[in-house]
Amino acid sequence: PEISLPDLRGKEVKLSGVEGKLVMLYFWAMTPQMKMFNVDQLLPIYEEFHKKGLEIYSVALEADKTAWASVVRGQKLPWINVCDIRQEASPLLSLYNVTSLPYAFFIKDGAMMEVKVGNAEEIRKMLAQQL
Repeated sequence: PEISLPDLRGKEVKLSGVEGKLVMLYFWAMTPQMKMFNVDQLLPIYEEFHKKGLEIYSVALEADKTAWASVVRGQKLPWINVCDIRQEASPLLSLYNVTSLPYAFFIKDGAMMEVKVGNAEEIRKMLAQQL
């Protein structure tokens, strides 16, 4: 399903418009654990695989857009960052059957693959196979 949410500048960004050989659709919330996962695990993965065709469309479920923007800017997260202020009430969670956070899907050639986000090595292994 299509996602269209505002980025840091308030501009609507559509998931369907994201270019990349492999797109990671990443749902997260601003808990301390998930914020650290972004910096400690996801950022090195992005830096390693972006040149090979990985793009990330990151959906933060956060009511406080100012706090979210501050975290994204402070962590210097270079991928596509959007925010859904509806948090747990977001219809995206049921559309994508997101049962816990963080949660990720990978989209390649229009097909979606579900991957556990908690283990960065599994993500890295899958990316090495796909890219």
